[in-house]
Amino acid sequence: MKALIALLLLLLPALGNAVIISVGDTDIDIPAPPGYVAVTPEMKALYEAQKLFVPPTNVEFISFIPETDASSALRGEISGLNRTFSVQTSKNAVNVSASNHDFLKLKNALKTQNDEAFKKIECQIPDFMKKINSGVSRKYDVDLALTVAQMVPLPVHDEADRSIAYSAFIKYGFNNPSGKASAETTAATIAFVHIKGKILFLYSFGEENDIEWSRNASKQWSTAVISANPGNSLTLINEATGFNWGEIAANGIRGAIWGLIVYAIMVLIKRRRKR
Repeated sequence: MKALIALLLLLLPALGNAVIISVGDTDIDIPAPPGYVAVTPEMKALYEAQKLFVPPTNVEFISFIPETDASSALRGEISGLNRTFSVQTSKNAVNVSASNHDFLKLKNALKTQNDEAFKKIECQIPDFMKKINSGVSRKYDVDLALTVAQMVPLPVHDEADRSIAYSAFIKYGFNNPSGKASAETTAATIAFVHIKGKILFLYSFGEENDIEWSRNASKQWSTAVISANPGNSLTLINEATGFNWGEIAANGIRGAIWGLIVYAIMVLIKRRRKR
């Protein structure tokens, strides 16, 4: 009985309806997606592993796993992570404000420059994957020989005043437990949301056939996040004046892509270890 009570106490922070994150000097409420809980430090193995898979361009504030995996995560086990969520932003955007006009420019850039940004990052991936493989080998004592075989960004499919979203497929090559070359594909949707003068990346990750699930889940979640943060008079000032977002917007687009690549690698590794 004592063990059960202790487990429930540990779960209480994660089972709440929302988590408050601090983006610079701004507090933002992040409702958990329905049926999901926040990853907490008490889920030590998963919590520590996820910190290794945040790109150097970004800050991750919180991630979510299915409620059904919470108890195993608290025991130090790693869940299947077939469908997960993450909240990130670009490091250089944490302490600045984006106006409504800034966000409009970012949305226009996403619609016209995103494919080009993916192509530029593709050239940097081989060297980056060498570092990832080295880190994975040290951490997990396994040579996965990970490669990014293909990245397919899809056009923007959803846009509103305070959000814009697109989906992507990433195909990875790796060595399976018998040492044979294999491949797996991750589908994800990234929603950029403009809240209280801040811009967040909301990631919804799934498996290869989960593209429609990720889009629907992303829309539901981003709408809930926006509704939970109506703002105040200071928000109105920040969103009216903003900051010079020229280079920051470009860095934000690239940071969102790196977040997609790196977090999807972490999900893939955890799936392989589970199996």
